[in-house]
Amino acid sequence: MIFRYSKTFLKNYKKLPKTKQDKVNKQLIYLQENFHHPSLRTKKTQGRENTFEFRVNSHYRMTAEKQDEELVFKTVGPHDERLGKK
Repeated sequence: MIFRYSKTFLKNYKKLPKTKQDKVNKQLIYLQENFHHPSLRTKKTQGRENTFEFRVNSHYRMTAEKQDEELVFKTVGPHDERLGKK
């Protein structure tokens, strides 16, 4: 699967503390190996076709849209803020 990153994702990623960036990188490796790796707790986003949420840690999430063989990362950051719940 090919990974692509939106401008929003890259902007939010750069704002994360280094420790959180390292955790995102680790989770991306897991995702490359197994879309449903237990650490990611992959789930489909409600009300959005082909959009998925992946766990970075207990407070941070990243979202991506699956487009054929590509996964386009949309956002990353604190759980509620990045998912539009706050």
